Amino acid sequence: FLSKKTSEVFNDFTAINIVMGIFNLLPFYNFDGGNALRCLLILRLNDSTAEKILTVTSVVVTVLFSITTFIVFIKYENNYSLIIISVYFLLTLIFKR
Repeated sequence: FLSKKTSEVFNDFTAINIVMGIFNLLPFYNFDGGNALRCLLILRLNDSTAEKILTVTSVVVTVLFSITTFIVFIKYENNYSLIIISVYFLLTLIFKR
Protein backbone atom coordinates (compact mmCIF):
# COMPACT_ATOMS: atom_id res chain seq x y z
CA PHE A 1 0.00 0.00 0.00
CA LEU A 2 2.68 2.56 1.00
CA SER A 3 5.94 2.83 -0.87
CA LYS A 4 9.13 1.99 0.99
CA LYS A 5 10.20 5.67 1.12
CA THR A 6 6.80 6.80 2.41
CA SER A 7 6.88 4.07 5.04
CA GLU A 8 10.33 5.20 6.21
CA VAL A 9 9.18 8.82 6.49
CA PHE A 10 6.08 7.70 8.38
CA ASN A 11 8.25 5.70 10.80
CA ASP A 12 10.50 8.73 11.32
CA PHE A 13 7.52 10.98 12.10
CA THR A 14 6.14 8.35 14.46
CA ALA A 15 9.43 8.11 16.34
CA ILE A 16 9.72 11.91 16.58
CA ASN A 17 6.18 12.21 17.98
CA ILE A 18 6.78 9.47 20.55
CA VAL A 19 9.99 11.13 21.74
CA MET A 20 8.28 14.52 21.96
CA GLY A 21 5.40 12.99 23.92
CA ILE A 22 7.73 11.31 26.40
CA PHE A 23 9.78 14.50 26.71
CA ASN A 24 6.62 16.49 27.47
CA LEU A 25 5.84 14.08 30.32
CA LEU A 26 8.97 15.10 32.24
CA PRO A 27 8.00 16.40 35.69
CA PHE A 28 9.16 19.94 35.01
CA TYR A 29 7.44 23.35 35.20
CA ASN A 30 5.23 24.19 32.24
CA PHE A 31 5.40 20.64 30.88
CA ASP A 32 2.39 18.31 31.02
CA GLY A 33 4.25 16.01 33.42
CA GLY A 34 4.88 18.91 35.79
CA ASN A 35 1.25 20.03 35.62
CA ALA A 36 0.06 16.47 36.28
CA LEU A 37 2.46 16.13 39.22
CA ARG A 38 1.26 19.45 40.66
CA CYS A 39 -2.38 18.36 40.39
CA LEU A 40 -1.67 15.01 42.04
CA LEU A 41 0.27 16.66 44.86
CA ILE A 42 -2.43 19.27 45.48
CA LEU A 43 -4.95 16.46 45.98
CA ARG A 44 -2.92 15.23 48.97
CA LEU A 45 -0.94 18.26 50.18
CA ASN A 46 -1.39 22.00 50.52
CA ASP A 47 -0.35 24.34 47.71
CA SER A 48 2.96 25.50 49.19
CA THR A 49 4.18 21.95 49.91
CA ALA A 50 3.15 20.81 46.43
CA GLU A 51 5.01 23.75 44.90
CA LYS A 52 8.16 22.95 46.93
CA ILE A 53 8.09 19.32 45.82
CA LEU A 54 7.60 20.38 42.19
CA THR A 55 10.52 22.80 42.51
CA VAL A 56 12.82 20.09 43.89
CA THR A 57 11.67 17.67 41.19
CA SER A 58 12.30 20.29 38.50
CA VAL A 59 15.79 20.95 39.86
CA VAL A 60 16.59 17.22 39.82
CA VAL A 61 15.27 16.89 36.25
CA THR A 62 17.32 19.93 35.18
CA VAL A 63 20.52 18.60 36.74
CA LEU A 64 20.07 15.12 35.23
CA PHE A 65 19.16 16.56 31.84
CA SER A 66 22.14 18.94 31.91
CA ILE A 67 24.55 16.13 32.80
CA THR A 68 23.11 13.98 30.01
CA THR A 69 23.38 16.93 27.61
CA PHE A 70 27.01 17.45 28.54
CA ILE A 71 27.85 13.77 28.00
CA VAL A 72 26.02 13.67 24.65
CA PHE A 73 27.66 16.93 23.53
CA ILE A 74 31.14 15.62 24.39
CA LYS A 75 30.49 12.32 22.62
CA TYR A 76 28.76 13.64 19.46
CA GLU A 77 30.06 17.26 19.44
CA ASN A 78 27.24 18.85 17.46
CA ASN A 79 24.04 18.50 19.45
CA TYR A 80 23.19 22.13 20.17
CA SER A 81 19.45 21.54 20.55
CA LEU A 82 19.97 19.77 23.87
CA ILE A 83 22.09 22.68 25.10
CA ILE A 84 19.29 25.10 24.19
CA ILE A 85 16.79 22.97 26.12
CA SER A 86 19.13 22.78 29.13
CA VAL A 87 19.47 26.57 29.11
CA TYR A 88 15.68 26.85 28.90
CA PHE A 89 15.35 24.56 31.94
CA LEU A 90 17.90 26.60 33.89
CA LEU A 91 16.30 29.94 32.99
CA THR A 92 12.86 28.63 33.89
CA LEU A 93 14.13 27.60 37.31
CA ILE A 94 15.91 30.89 37.86
CA PHE A 95 13.03 33.14 36.83
CA LYS A 96 10.24 30.68 37.80
CA ARG A 97 7.30 32.23 35.96
